[in-house]
Amino acid sequence: MQALGSLSFQLSLVIGPLLAGVLIAAAGVQAAYALDALSFAAALWAVRRLAPMVPGGGGTRAGLRAVVEGLRYMGCEQQRRRIVR
Repeated sequence: MQALGSLSFQLSLVIGPLLAGVLIAAAGVQAAYALDALSFAAALWAVRRLAPMVPGGGGTRAGLRAVVEGLRYMGCEQQRRRIVR
């Protein structure tokens, strides 16, 4: 499965700029930017429609208190502090 993911990533690095160049040559830079903005808006719309996910295992909502607790935990654990630095 790793090879398939790597192949699709490598192909996207080649095919994306190729398609952009063809679009710019055929319709101009304005059309390429319009298509880019449209695809970005579609992605935002799709993310907005995602249902909220409830944390499993009785988790609580993340907030400033959770961040402070995590930093305090990292500060008192000598081994972990070395890893973070």
